[in-house]
Amino acid sequence: MLITLSSLMDRISVFYSERRKDFRHPVICDALLNIWCPDFQDNLAVTVANLSTTGALIYADQVFVHRHHLISIDDTPQLCLKMKLSDEYFESPVEIKWYKWSVEKNCFEIGVSFILMLEKTRIAVTRFIAKLRHRASY
Repeated sequence: MLITLSSLMDRISVFYSERRKDFRHPVICDALLNIWCPDFQDNLAVTVANLSTTGALIYADQVFVHRHHLISIDDTPQLCLKMKLSDEYFESPVEIKWYKWSVEKNCFEIGVSFILMLEKTRIAVTRFIAKLRHRASY
């Protein structure tokens, strides 16, 4: 029996379920990922590719900082995403849910979820997403 790539993808899609709670909105903006471990603290320049009220997709050149892997089973660093949304600054602790190397983009794609987001931050993100929706409707 010959299985084509499209039929294989159809079979796989049956088992795939969407992990995101909210729709992600395309946005390209520079941001900082603050990394804190007991023995160092640093910032990693990242690009936010899409955003929702519960998470984001970020692009990064590396997943190792000071010999520490951003996703470590033994000693996971504390991470905080900092970015400017229009005229408001946004800051929230994040947790890495997944990552992969993108050959096409020549960077790591990292899916993060926001954790312990302050209400004023959630309002700022919601307001920014509303502006994105408004622009997309034109």
